[in-house]
Amino acid sequence: MMSILETLVQEWQQILGAKLVGIYLHGSLCLGGFQAETSDIDLLVVIEEEMADAEKNKLMLSILNHLDDYPQKGLEMSVVLCKDIQKPSFPMPYSLHFSPMYLCEAKQDSLAYAQKMHGYDDDLAVHLTITKEKGIALYGPNPQQLFASIPKQAYLDSILQDLKDGQFKIYENPGYYILNLCRTLAYLKDDLILSKDDGGKWALTKSNQHISTIKKALLERQNNKVNYSQDELRIFYRDYMDLILNKQQLS
Repeated sequence: MMSILETLVQEWQQILGAKLVGIYLHGSLCLGGFQAETSDIDLLVVIEEEMADAEKNKLMLSILNHLDDYPQKGLEMSVVLCKDIQKPSFPMPYSLHFSPMYLCEAKQDSLAYAQKMHGYDDDLAVHLTITKEKGIALYGPNPQQLFASIPKQAYLDSILQDLKDGQFKIYENPGYYILNLCRTLAYLKDDLILSKDDGGKWALTKSNQHISTIKKALLERQNNKVNYSQDELRIFYRDYMDLILNKQQLS
């Protein structure tokens, strides 16, 4: 994994030159829950000033040229301005973003994709929090020194935006939502930023409820085949969202 990261860092340094402030690894590779079959590479690129369209396109081509070197789930990357991570406001603006869900569009016309892919992203509150607390600098200064602290409420709002979709999506991707609910509660109760696996393990130590469901989710993360009932998932989601929302109101 380090080989492709080193390659990308070298290429992006050449593309961005003096504009590049730092390249940071966040997500499961930092939190200790990375699995080649189910995890992706998460990168945050910090720049001093806005990129030209040609630079954006070169970044996209760099990403597309190495598709075979990423884990099965691919690579996700966002580019943000240094001034925005040092005085953050939410939702936070970004200069460029890529994830596998946009792969076909990016491959079809990388320049057109790069020109239009900018705006505001609610998810950046989570990405910046994890980068500041647990991130690894592949290039540039220590993230704890460079990044401003993200307000707890902005982090929670970003997480809850995703979790509220889980009312229906938990049936399509149960392990993801079960363990995300667990680690969100760990953050609310104990101020812990955890991987999905560690969130599930934390939940097993805190309650006697839903033990079998959480154990199934952890087994699923290890590529074991497990079966959930619809009632099991519905009740788990209801109970954990109640705990999270009640805990948030008390915070």
